[in-house]
Amino acid sequence: MAAERMKKVAGLLNCPVCYEVYKRPKYLPCYHSYCEGCMEKLQRGSNIICPECRETSEVPVGGVKELPNNFFINRLLDEVDLKRKVEGEDEAKCDMCVDEGKAVSLCLDCITFLCEHCHEFHKKMKGNQNHNITELMELQSKKKQLDVRPKAKSMLCPNHDLEMNFFCETCDQLVCHYCTTNEHNGHVHNSVKKMANKHRKEMEKMIELVEEMINKLFTSRQKVVAAGEKITSQTSEVDQQIDLYYDELHRQLQQQREELKNKLRELSTEKKRAISLQLEQIDFIEAQLLSVNELNDAVKNGSDQEALFIKKQFNVKRLTISYSKLETELVELPTMKFVPSKNYIKSFPQFGQLHEDRIIADNCEVTGIPAQPLVASKLDFTIITKNRCDGCCSKGGCHIVVQAQSSRGGDVVPVEVKDNNDGSYSASFVTKQVGGVNLLITIEGNHIK
Repeated sequence: MAAERMKKVAGLLNCPVCYEVYKRPKYLPCYHSYCEGCMEKLQRGSNIICPECRETSEVPVGGVKELPNNFFINRLLDEVDLKRKVEGEDEAKCDMCVDEGKAVSLCLDCITFLCEHCHEFHKKMKGNQNHNITELMELQSKKKQLDVRPKAKSMLCPNHDLEMNFFCETCDQLVCHYCTTNEHNGHVHNSVKKMANKHRKEMEKMIELVEEMINKLFTSRQKVVAAGEKITSQTSEVDQQIDLYYDELHRQLQQQREELKNKLRELSTEKKRAISLQLEQIDFIEAQLLSVNELNDAVKNGSDQEALFIKKQFNVKRLTISYSKLETELVELPTMKFVPSKNYIKSFPQFGQLHEDRIIADNCEVTGIPAQPLVASKLDFTIITKNRCDGCCSKGGCHIVVQAQSSRGGDVVPVEVKDNNDGSYSASFVTKQVGGVNLLITIEGNHIK
């Protein structure tokens, strides 16, 4: 337990400004503490702006040194110092003699380090017969740490250097005996012991309230942290849903693209086959015509015998018939063309939207209520739910409770509420009296203004 306490204590002993162990820690009115030297550096004119809460505090006329000491931190510093000496990390000096010789023992009742001479003297004093005086070597050899804490130091009057054994209720401050007869003469004051018992109970009640507020803040912090974690979790989940949705859309678009391309390839192959067949026929007739055309020179320049010999082979009629059967025009013009359904750049649909479904009761509206309802008439109105951005919600399913009562009093009239499944709710009831009607509407337990 002592080791755990020292770990907690160590975390409280560093000044938030210089990050070193406190030196003469002082309180500001905002209850934040800093070294006296650090406060002097923070001082601007007659004020200090707290680095942690930004509250402005006025410096006393005497300067930073007149600010109250942080006795709590000073006592923790003394506790750490005592621990280091008991455990041998720092050398312990005698607290009893002027010479401050090396301490060899510790009185666990007085929490006083003793040298060899004072050790014997302390044991012989009448009031110390039952004191537990233990040698430092024995304490340091023990494996289990002792929960040794320094005793509270007496506070001395800054004006008279006397112990402040009285409390002035008129001025709400500690005073010494000399103060009660001079500066605080005629004031209401009493002994510190008596007043401490009285005010300690009052402060304990105040501390209970503070602890209650701390517990509530802790609960609120947990809720806020949990909400942050939930947002992170939801963000990750929705992010994955978006990816899956658009991955599927991309897959379908890819599939549609491949189908169109396959159809294009089939159509192209079919058209090319027809073109190829027509080209083969042209090549065949062209070869025959060219072979006949080669006889032209023999007909013109050959002998009569050669011309008549060729005449038998010159069957132009057969070629003419074959040529006449040939389709010299294209069998089918290539009219393939991609026609998009729409101009997708301008009219590409929004495949999904991101919604925040949380309804904010303060943003919701009630419409359709007449200025003056008639007796025994059916009153219809509409409740429109809205989100944080003051946008209308698009889904229903909310738990809505409506109560109606005449402003003159009387029974609560039952109100029928119908979910329109579009973020709006139709409500109706029959008025029984002339005059105003008070409506109490809650959505998910939260009141509409």
